Amino acid sequence: MDFGSGWEPEMVNPDSDLYRKHPDWVMNFAGRPRTEARNQLVLNMARDDVREYTFRWLDKLVTETTSHF
Repeated sequence: MDFGSGWEPEMVNPDSDLYRKHPDWVMNFAGRPRTEARNQLVLNMARDDVREYTFRWLDKLVTETTSHF
């Protein structure tokens, strides 16, 4: 069995630096409470800036992780 890891780049913890810096990146409807799933919020991947951030974060994570093998 190989080691595995799971990521949820589409989710953000409401008690995180990313959420505090970009609360507008979370999917929600005006006048309604934000819905949490497993104590996390869903990032709005329809936004160009969110997709760019997510791509760069994943690219850095994979590049740094695989460079150790």
